[in-house]
Amino acid sequence: MKLIYPLLLLFCMHSFAQELTDVNLAYKKRTLEEINIVRINYDSNNQESYQFLIDAKYLNKDILTFYTPILGTSLLEKPYLNVVKYKDNYYFIAKTKESTIVSLAHIITTPRVEAKFLVLGSNHCLIPSTSDLCYPADDGLSCLDKQLHCAKINTKK
Repeated sequence: MKLIYPLLLLFCMHSFAQELTDVNLAYKKRTLEEINIVRINYDSNNQESYQFLIDAKYLNKDILTFYTPILGTSLLEKPYLNVVKYKDNYYFIAKTKESTIVSLAHIITTPRVEAKFLVLGSNHCLIPSTSDLCYPADDGLSCLDKQLHCAKINTKK
């Protein structure tokens, strides 16, 4: 009987020392670059289509907040984001009246889910709206198909 008390005390101390994990991580507010904002869907012919997972009103607000350091006071035009696949990479394209921002998107896969998601990264190329597009490279240091009018921007925190 005397052995039960120390074991019970040890068990209670162990139980109270456990940290509770938050199972609601999917519902917490996160910054835009941590949110899976686009899902890649495939049809029966293996053609890709893109589904935005954030309501347009919230997506617009987050996109404006995200791009404000780059664009200053310029406002984005509709459509706010387009998804483009170029040289096996995915890019988001946002436009203003004066310029276009091409942002590298990162592919995210989730365990036990067969879907692919795209998140907005921190590598961008800024181009005047009247010029040809150039795209940020994977290395984060340069732009693909770089022309004189293409400026590389990194918004990494």
